[in-house]
Formats: sequence, C-alpha cells, structure tokens
Amino acid sequence: MRRLFPWLFLLACAGSQAAVPQPPPVIGKSWVIGDLSSNQVLAAAKSDERVEPASLTKLMNRVPWCSPRLRDRKLTLEQQPRVSERAWHAPGSRMFIQPGRPVSVDELIRGMVVQSGNDACIALAEGDCRRRRGLSRR
Repeated sequence: MRRLFPWLFLLACAGSQAAVPQPPPVIGKSWVIGDLSSNQVLAAAKSDERVEPASLTKLMNRVPWCSPRLRDRKLTLEQQPRVSERAWHAPGSRMFIQPGRPVSVDELIRGMVVQSGNDACIALAEGDCRRRRGLSRR
C-alpha cells in the first residue's frame, strides 16, 4: 500500500495539468490581448504590423478628441478645415471628401461616426494641427 500512494499521487498531479483548453481562433489581421492591471501581453498575433484603425477605434477617438475642443470652444461645428491630398487619398472606408470643397467640422464628425471615414479622421486631425499653429481658416 505504501508503494501505491506515490504512484497515485503522481498520476493525480499529471492528470490535473494535462487538459488545457485552447483559445478560440481570432479573425483579424493583427490583435493583442493584455492584462491591464499588470501591463502584461497575454497573447498576440502580428502585433507590430501596421493596419488601418477599426471603426470602434475611430468612434472611441471621437469622444476624447472632439468633446473637450467643442466644450472649450476651441473648435466649432461650423469651422471648415482644409482637406489635404493625404486625407483625400486615405485608404479604407471613406466619406469621399475632396480637396478644395468646403466641408464643416460637423460633416467630418458625421463622416467619421456614420461612415467610419478615414479621410474625415485625417482631415479633422490635420485641421486641428493647423489651427493650433494658427494656420486654419475660419
């Protein structure tokens, strides 16, 4: 009986660690799963690959970017930032703005939120940079 206990103990320990479930497949070009409390990356695939931002990312950028600027009146919905060639040629989903055509901040925000327009995001960001440097037209 004394010889049987060590074998049963080893068998019990080996059996408890044998079945580790595999994570489900992730459909995406690249992804990262992390533990925010420890800042540890738990799993990742192609995490250094450059990809266009997802629609949810654009929506989440709208709140911290636009809301304080509108509240502090540093940005008005009527302002018309200049649309650059870079914004016009943005890859991915777009609202199809064109350089030289007047487009308001309100329209750009709608294009960013409703159409997930990369061109609208770039035009808003570039307009904000020019405004802060004193180059934006009102």
